[in-house]
Amino acid sequence: MKKILILALVLLLGCAPAMAGCGSSQDTPPSKEAKKYPEIAFENDTYKYDFGKIERGKAVSHTFKFRNTGRVPLVILDVAVSCGCTSSRYTKEPVLPGRYGEVTITFDGEGFGRFTKSATLTLNTRKGREVLYITGEIKN
Repeated sequence: MKKILILALVLLLGCAPAMAGCGSSQDTPPSKEAKKYPEIAFENDTYKYDFGKIERGKAVSHTFKFRNTGRVPLVILDVAVSCGCTSSRYTKEPVLPGRYGEVTITFDGEGFGRFTKSATLTLNTRKGREVLYITGEIKN
């Protein structure tokens, strides 16, 4: 039920600007268009985290903190990780303008050598997605 409400909110926010412009012969200036979407800003403008050297078999996690710098609620619709050795937790409820949320990515520490894993966020922003990366090296 909660997912349906969030999806309805996203659809409403996404469709309302388009419906408002119906019948208008003028193009909306980019600055006004940007106000219709939330904007995500990661703390320290960081989209990548390097764990350095880690112990094999020891799970490691990093939390990416962000702020909604837009004027409408920000919703993370999905987080897709690059492989089964990686998992994510994220703020599920809409992040209101000026408020903060987070995405935590966990790597299970299995394997050998250097690794780079990604998490693709599907959002209701103008861009629609952001990609976060974690890297490191598993010690022998």
